[in-house]
Amino acid sequence: MRILHLSDSSLPDRRVERSAISAVKRGHKCFFAGSTREGIAPDRYVFKETFSISWSPARKLHLPHFWGGLVSKVKEIIDYTNPHLIHAHDVFAGKVCLEIGVPFVYDSHEFWSKDMPLKLVRRGLQVLSVKRIIARSFGLNQ
Repeated sequence: MRILHLSDSSLPDRRVERSAISAVKRGHKCFFAGSTREGIAPDRYVFKETFSISWSPARKLHLPHFWGGLVSKVKEIIDYTNPHLIHAHDVFAGKVCLEIGVPFVYDSHEFWSKDMPLKLVRRGLQVLSVKRIIARSFGLNQ
């Protein structure tokens, strides 16, 4: 089985890698599509191939021109990898999959109500509010 891990964060990300490692141990092929950082080389044992997607704030705010480019890029990656399963690790990844109309599994690996105070300090109230509004409007909250 081919699994595409779609995330708005970059590697290394333990939550994404743990999911992929479990799948690879069972003989599945894993791909990653998300932000990239300079100088970080993905672990070739875990992901067969990685794809770079820019999750800029304009794209996350669903601005038409920027969002359309993001959706097109994800469609290209899906067509290229032809995954049996898409694992959306974030609200924005889930939103893109929902808009494209492909089946996916959404698992943010977070308990938002428990992580709220920490996220407010680290990311700021505005970013978290946007994530929660999008999650609620698409039924992706836990």
